[in-house]
Amino acid sequence: MGEQTFDTGVGSGWVMDEVVEFDEPISGCRLMRLATVARLDEGRGFEYVGYTSTSAFLTHRCGMSSGEASREVFVARSLDHMRYAVKAAYAGKISLTQLELLAHARVRHPEIFTEDQETLTDAVSGLTVAETRQALGLLVPGPRPTRRCRRCRTGAVAGVPVEDVERTLASRRRPRPRNR
Repeated sequence: MGEQTFDTGVGSGWVMDEVVEFDEPISGCRLMRLATVARLDEGRGFEYVGYTSTSAFLTHRCGMSSGEASREVFVARSLDHMRYAVKAAYAGKISLTQLELLAHARVRHPEIFTEDQETLTDAVSGLTVAETRQALGLLVPGPRPTRRCRRCRTGAVAGVPVEDVERTLASRRRPRPRNR
């Protein structure tokens, strides 16, 4: 059952349900755009119209900030290496932000990601973005930046077996609310 909102003068009803309904097609469109950006980047089609990079093209022609364009290109370049995670994103099992976090994990630790892509993707399914960051952080050995300062801290857990991560996550997993 959906949640009812307060009457704002525009109309009452199931506004939150409408917002959720838009999320699925928007995510699908963003995934298709990522695949198209990957093709543009690989074919270097941006050079024919005078741009120096795919990011520059996205910044100038699509109105993205440079940071957003760089993230878009980074994730687009990762799609071919993360087929299972991409399928999970298309199916709505993980969000695009979680897909981006998995892409960063793949770059940091390609050996772990290649061997356990399905397990890692399934492990973060149903988690919040913060919980996904924490789960993937367990697998990242060495220093990591903190939010308080740009200096790196040590003490990240190194070499944690995937089974331990899954067990830890299973105790915290909450189902995502889905209103259809």
